[in-house]
Amino acid sequence: MGKYYEDCSFRSFDFGFATASSVASASGPRSGVDIDASKCVACHGSGAAGAQKLGDVAAWALVIGKGIDVLYGSTINGFNGMPAIGLCLDCSDDELKAAVD
Repeated sequence: MGKYYEDCSFRSFDFGFATASSVASASGPRSGVDIDASKCVACHGSGAAGAQKLGDVAAWALVIGKGIDVLYGSTINGFNGMPAIGLCLDCSDDELKAAVD
């Protein structure tokens, strides 16, 4: 198991993977803000495993400079230490794109 998973996966489960899919399907797609607050923050809140911290403009400048389509692709397909879909097992591609936006 890679370092990213060791640092982040257990934290992600603290944010409700077990019940989120039933909530998402009952209430429709979640907003990007909801995904950030409940999923992305598990690693991007603390910078675990080298993840860019939410709100750190300098850390995100290189990533954002590659363009939105590259950022969507990295979020959905994974990149370096970040696994595909960022361990948001119940997120749709559209929800992940909303979180990126």
